[in-house]
Amino acid sequence: CSHKDCFKIKHSEDNFSESFFKCFSCDNSGDVIDWTMYKHGLTSREAALKLAKDHNLKLPNDYNPVQEIFEVAANYYVNCLLDTCNKPQTRLAKMTPFEYQEKVRRHNPEVIKSFCVGWSDGGLIEFLESLGFDPDLLLESGLKNRKTGKDFLPQDCFIYPHYSKGKISH
Repeated sequence: CSHKDCFKIKHSEDNFSESFFKCFSCDNSGDVIDWTMYKHGLTSREAALKLAKDHNLKLPNDYNPVQEIFEVAANYYVNCLLDTCNKPQTRLAKMTPFEYQEKVRRHNPEVIKSFCVGWSDGGLIEFLESLGFDPDLLLESGLKNRKTGKDFLPQDCFIYPHYSKGKISH
């Protein structure tokens, strides 16, 4: 925020989770990735990649940004089913999506969670973009509609992710 001597940096060689920064003027705070984001005007993903490059850190060989999008999307949809989309739906006999899965589909709540069954509220792409995911990468994932720029999957439907080799594939 361009104020000088208004912030604190705590660095711990032994435990990075104890390292942080805090500005007492603008109230920004966070870890090394957040610091890099603010300092260089990057997204969190870009900041992590910059840190890896600048410090010769090897990223996992199996890192795939599209796979990362699938994982975040699956969690988003699960959270919609379990938490945020808990309104009764007319097309689901006035049950919430979760109630429908339990009562009509007779799925155990633990099975629903373990298989990442979700519900679409139509806000996935907006959510992913707010996290800093590249719009072209979102198109590549197939989750972003090329014509509308919105979610490829329709609003108000169940999402059943597919798995390949233990990872969500689409």
